[in-house]
Amino acid sequence: MSTRTRLALTSAALTALALTAPTASASATGPEPTPAPFFTAANAVPGKYIVTLDQTVDAAKTAEKLNLKPSFVYEKALNGFAAPLTVLQLEIVRKTPGVTSVEEDAVALTPPQPSAPATAPGARPPPGAWTGSTSGTCPWTTTSPPGATARG
Repeated sequence: MSTRTRLALTSAALTALALTAPTASASATGPEPTPAPFFTAANAVPGKYIVTLDQTVDAAKTAEKLNLKPSFVYEKALNGFAAPLTVLQLEIVRKTPGVTSVEEDAVALTPPQPSAPATAPGARPPPGAWTGSTSGTCPWTTTSPPGATARG
């Protein structure tokens, strides 16, 4: 067999093998991960998000791995972090293993509280108002005169 024929057969075999063999990148990555749920907020702060993680994932390390600079790392109320994200970063974070949800950060508003009525110095507070007594006794108890007995 001539060298030219061997080269042609080897080239054809390698081409056929390359066309039929799965690529390493397709088999290594597997299917595209499902993005974590995304929740919107009524008073959203543009570009800021709260990322909630599975309890087995370290929030600070995950943010570092994703090259994010969290504005807050949650450790007690939930496992996660708050961070400013671009649209691309948001897509990447939602597909990161261990991320359970992403929500828009928001301005929290409290309902208005009624103001306490102003009292003049030495004036008695209105009936039913808590006096804030520090005497060690309850402000709603009364002392009985000596010799009185409690009624059951």
